Amino acid sequence: MNHFEIGRGCLLTCIAITTLLPTGAVAEFKPERPTLSKLENPSPNWVWIGGAGSSVTLMDIESDRYLAQFNNGVSTLKLAIPKRNNEFYSVETYMTRMYRGARTDVVTVRSKDTLAVIDEIAMPAKSYEGMSILHAAALTDDDRFLLGFNMTPGQSVSIVDMHDRRFIEELDTTGCALVYPTLQRRFHLLCGDGSVATLQLDASGQLLTRARTASFFNPDTDPVMEKGARHGDDWYFTSFNGLIYKVAVVDGETQITSPWALVSADELNLQWKPGGMVPLAVHDRDNSLYVLMHRGGADTHKQAGTQAWVFDLGSNSRKKVIRLKHPTQSLHLTQGKTPYLLALSEEGERIDVYHAGTGEWSHVIESFGDMYPALFHNYIR
Repeated sequence: MNHFEIGRGCLLTCIAITTLLPTGAVAEFKPERPTLSKLENPSPNWVWIGGAGSSVTLMDIESDRYLAQFNNGVSTLKLAIPKRNNEFYSVETYMTRMYRGARTDVVTVRSKDTLAVIDEIAMPAKSYEGMSILHAAALTDDDRFLLGFNMTPGQSVSIVDMHDRRFIEELDTTGCALVYPTLQRRFHLLCGDGSVATLQLDASGQLLTRARTASFFNPDTDPVMEKGARHGDDWYFTSFNGLIYKVAVVDGETQITSPWALVSADELNLQWKPGGMVPLAVHDRDNSLYVLMHRGGADTHKQAGTQAWVFDLGSNSRKKVIRLKHPTQSLHLTQGKTPYLLALSEEGERIDVYHAGTGEWSHVIESFGDMYPALFHNYIR
């Protein structure tokens, strides 16, 4: 039998089957049409999860439900969540040939309800790309200006007016990195010499003041990690050896308080240290600082932690130890009345969820699709 005969036989078979179908079968088919749903009744336990992949996923941590997802180009996660309106912002990078070609950087404005793109604002193609980190983009406290950290490797900050939807200016911040917003359109940057730079914008987004503190830590003997945690208008940072510094603005000036120690002398001898990719988290209502801890020698500041130590920020005293089920690289807290502690595992393959108040394990999140989780942002700021 030749190929023509085989093809002819198949065709006759298909015709015969078609004649046996009931009349009108094709007409009765109703194609599914895409619809647009809205996110309703947002919870303090809704969390954005993203990182090294292009997908960003919204999850309800309490009910362990996937709610929504969007794509943020080839960027690491750089979200900015306003307090007062129904939109949110993502600093995104795109290439004409996926990972090569002409580069475009934008701030994408999305609806909180539908994730639909409302607008996009072009900015200099310099925004930080690299290891996932929380402090590469933020909003000023009045929600007016987006601060985008750039590294080319030259360091600067792009100022974008989110009210007028336009890029304003690029501020040189040589030697100082990342953005930590505080009151009255101010923001801090950590500097390589152990100091803090504080910049303030005026009502139009132009630079109003620039100041710099004296060095408050020695970057050669006990550096400070750049992974800060905000509480009110203040920022908390830990050193490699477990000294906690508070950066505050008092009467218009940036001040760094005397450090206090996470570990006792005995615990220091046992080599207890903070570490991981995101080692600090604050629960505002409880006035509590959660610190990811491990036992290790020098330069183990990125080692996964085995315990979360909980400190009262009023007394600087430890009030609880949570023993984690798996080695953990990052911590995150939801901010509701019944908060959850998220613990991202060392390999990034699971997120263990604990009741933050009691430290009891609740459940595990294990399926992320094409996303490699690294960072978390609360849906409600």
